[in-house]
Amino acid sequence: MRRLFAENASYYIVGFTLPPGRKPGSQHRLEVKVKRPDVQVRTRSGYEVPEPAPPVPAAATPVAGADAAPPPAAPLLAAPIPIGDLPMRLVLTPLPSGTDNNKRDVAVMLWMDGIPGTASQSFDVELRAFTMEGGAKLTERRTGQTSESKTGNSTFELLARIALPPGRYEIRAAARLAPANLAGSVFGDLVVPEPPKNGLALSGVLLDAVPAVRAGPLEVFKGLLPWAPTSRRDFQRGAAVKTMVRVYQAGATPLVPVSLVVSIQDKNGVAIYNYPHRLAVTRFDPALRHADFDFEIPFQALDSGEHLLTFDARAGDARAIQHLRFSIQ
Repeated sequence: MRRLFAENASYYIVGFTLPPGRKPGSQHRLEVKVKRPDVQVRTRSGYEVPEPAPPVPAAATPVAGADAAPPPAAPLLAAPIPIGDLPMRLVLTPLPSGTDNNKRDVAVMLWMDGIPGTASQSFDVELRAFTMEGGAKLTERRTGQTSESKTGNSTFELLARIALPPGRYEIRAAARLAPANLAGSVFGDLVVPEPPKNGLALSGVLLDAVPAVRAGPLEVFKGLLPWAPTSRRDFQRGAAVKTMVRVYQAGATPLVPVSLVVSIQDKNGVAIYNYPHRLAVTRFDPALRHADFDFEIPFQALDSGEHLLTFDARAGDARAIQHLRFSIQ
């Protein structure tokens, strides 16, 4: 895992000037080639001509009234790399089923840090999804307001629900705050898996932590999830952290029991926890064909540092696995 992160930390930034006459909002293909043999170039395969950026005040000037709306966040999405004035983190968790037969539900958790707590902040968030070919698949906007914090700078977690067809995507999110005049963006990769015609599927791993952070809107996952998940992956030892995976049996054959093994490895790959469980047929919703499995992380049995949590589900010859990386301080 450390080698993967080290490799991804090295990259080239290549820029170019847009040809004249390209209309804002138009889509264009992009290809990067190198002469070196046996090298695969990973880059965006297309781009969208951005709208003209609105003027931004040079300094953070207080705005009369807490209801002042921030400027749109969309222009930030055209930057080649994320903008870090407002620290952000994006977690995307696909679910194995959805209300639309052609699309899967995805839980979105967008963490914004360093929010000035001296006054209420209005925020404008833009979410966009692009295919690997550069085609735009989704554009959504969220606006809202954070409450005043008595502890100075604080965090806020925006919760959202989107639906996308199976495939690989780049998700871009940008946010602006007012009156703090802070802006930031974050990019993330998402794979929405094809639902198996027969067999098992697992959702991504969802987390709920106490003490909780300011988050909202909490009702966005009503009817989809039993509780609102968080993007947090780093925890203090005194925290209470509950995880959940949704087990889905595809096809039209009768439902069967599912064996589920939960294991935890430390940073050296040593297995330090193993928990077998059996999901009876009665645990599954007969119409939706899924069951939710909760597991509370046993912090008292774990040392400080990074850990890998694994859910391994089996039913006959079918198997599905999900992993989650977390750390304890």
